[in-house]
Amino acid sequence: MFQNRIKQLFAEGRAVWGAAAPDASEIVAKQTINCGIDFLWIDLEHRSYGTYEVRWLPILCRQAGCSAMVRVPGLDSSWIKKALDIGANTIMVPQINTADEAKRAVEFAKYPPLALAASRRCGRQ
Repeated sequence: MFQNRIKQLFAEGRAVWGAAAPDASEIVAKQTINCGIDFLWIDLEHRSYGTYEVRWLPILCRQAGCSAMVRVPGLDSSWIKKALDIGANTIMVPQINTADEAKRAVEFAKYPPLALAASRRCGRQ
C-alpha cells in the first residue's frame, strides 16, 4: 500500500509542500514533481479536463513518492470514485458546508463492504 506522504509529514509536525498541475500534460507534471514536492494538486473542478486526461499524473506521482491530490468538481460519488480509480491518495471535495455532506463524501470514497457498513451507520440503505 502506498503511504500518504501528506499524512506522514503532518504526523511528524513538518511542513507539506505542493504544486498545482497547470494542465493535463504528463511532461509538465513530471518536471513539477521532480522539483521535490510532497503533493501534486490536480484540479478537476476549474479545469476543462477530466479523469481520463489526467489518468497518468497520479502514477507519475506514485513513482516519485509524491501524493496525488485530486479536487473533484463537487460532492458526487462517481467523481470521487473515478479520482480514486486513477490513483489519487487525497481527495478534495469543494462546497462541503455541513457535517452530513462531509460524512457523505467519506462514504462515497468507500467500496463494498465498507460502503455498506457506512451506509447502515448513517441510517441509509
